[in-house]
Amino acid sequence: MPALFTAARRRRWSAPPLIMGLAVLGGAAGCDDAAPAPRAVSSEIRGFDFGAAEWVDAMSASTVQLTGGRARRAPAAAWGGMSWQMLGPSAYLDLDADGDEDAAVGLHSHGGQMFSFAWYIWLWQDGRAVQVRRPIAETSRCAGPIDSVTATPAGFQVRMLITEMGRDDCAGGGSVPVTYVVGIRDGWPVRVAPDFGPIETCNPHELTVPLSPPSAVQLRTAPDDAAPPIGSPARYATVLTTELAVSPYLSAQERGDWLLVTAVAAGGHRRCGWARADQVLPG
Repeated sequence: MPALFTAARRRRWSAPPLIMGLAVLGGAAGCDDAAPAPRAVSSEIRGFDFGAAEWVDAMSASTVQLTGGRARRAPAAAWGGMSWQMLGPSAYLDLDADGDEDAAVGLHSHGGQMFSFAWYIWLWQDGRAVQVRRPIAETSRCAGPIDSVTATPAGFQVRMLITEMGRDDCAGGGSVPVTYVVGIRDGWPVRVAPDFGPIETCNPHELTVPLSPPSAVQLRTAPDDAAPPIGSPARYATVLTTELAVSPYLSAQERGDWLLVTAVAAGGHRRCGWARADQVLPG
């Protein structure tokens, strides 16, 4: 495990399979059946220097220009300085099936009370690498580490640990292993395995408060109306959310417009997704 990943254990800050079908062509009598060779995939992105690129760091809500894989921002009047460092090794895969390899690359940021690791997709488009700004994996101080991000035939596979309430402390990091595969849909990073859904994990030890939605709920892969939907709007007998989401001490503005929920469908099947708060919470 890279040293930076190991360090995360002690700090806190939490496409459908791309299989190219081989059409079998009927050959003439006396000739062997033949299949066209798979289309060659360009690996041009492997020559791109991510360590000299401009990054959008979602964890610190900042834009940073790396030089030699690193960046440093001097302390400002309001807060302390920040540092960034690119993580590796990068993973490569034609994620959007356009004939060009894309990349998954990590970024470590820290400063003041902030300490985070995040991995992002960079798509190769028109001869340049374009960052997808929503991370495909993230962790922060006192959360479990990201063990690896690798390329598989189905997408970028993330292996990480998440914390278990009542068992893990800040020094120990996470203890529950989680593995999922990321694809791209309409420009959004999404989970494609083991189930289609958001990048975030619906932790059953955190989503424990049952609610009875007053109307149909449309789950989405991110807290945005433009994000890919998870199925069609449905009436769920129960959705599970966090205690914070229903805290009487928080205003609606403080809770936000979206909640990460586990929706329990008929037969007990569970779906993880983002739901608008006004579709889930009682009026």
